[in-house]
Amino acid sequence: MIVVGIVVAVAVGAAILVRRSRQALRFPYLAAALTEERYRALASRPGWQAHALDVGNQTLLRGLVRAPRKPDSPWLLFFTGNSATSLEDGQRCLAGLAEPDDLGAAVFAYRGYDGNPGKPSPDALQSDGLLAYAEVANKLGAKKIHVVGFSLGSTLAAFVAAHASQPKPSSLTLLAPTTELDMGKKTDLFLHRYETLKYLPEISSKTLVVHGTKDATLPVDGARTIVKQLGERGQFVEPPELGHFDLCEAPAVAELVRRFVAERSGSSGPAAP
Repeated sequence: MIVVGIVVAVAVGAAILVRRSRQALRFPYLAAALTEERYRALASRPGWQAHALDVGNQTLLRGLVRAPRKPDSPWLLFFTGNSATSLEDGQRCLAGLAEPDDLGAAVFAYRGYDGNPGKPSPDALQSDGLLAYAEVANKLGAKKIHVVGFSLGSTLAAFVAAHASQPKPSSLTLLAPTTELDMGKKTDLFLHRYETLKYLPEISSKTLVVHGTKDATLPVDGARTIVKQLGERGQFVEPPELGHFDLCEAPAVAELVRRFVAERSGSSGPAAP
């Protein structure tokens, strides 16, 4: 009877797992190698430099930072999407957001991505995200930090915005966010679930949500749900002509985010819409 009970429990657990996985979008991790030569090339772009993040247990994560000319300028901490070229993608997006207004900028590749050691998981990436925030605040000297997340990175950005302190995040921007998704290969029995909604009640920062109506990767309904739950803390922009990967390339979106950040940094300039 004990054996039968164990078999039934396993079967029920598997059924619940399968049903649960069908309720969320699923993607494989696109972690890929990054040669040292290519990493040095990214770090040698004007204004940028390599910066390793120590996450403990002798584990260093590759990153890129851009220091502003003025030491009291705000910083942007960017959490990338699921990409085989995450550092390059993050740097390109941050260039459009930070360089025109001379903001500080930082992006760190996740465990297993861009030649980093380790394997990604929700707990590991969330813990690393808080360490990245502390790195920008303490070692890079940022007094005001604006957290930005794209796609998969939106769940990590929301977690960091909910839990980071000293200083509290000045704002949060979610680009093409997801409410929840599962990460893993089709052959994986156990998937990693990344969630956003459960962190929203703890976020005090004003939050900008931008999601293109033509997004064929992550449904725009998720962004609408996020903004609804944020209430007065949230602001939503839904560009009708943009798809998923267009957001970080669109000049209009970059200008929108820059204006939002400027208003919440106490700097002069046009008010955010």
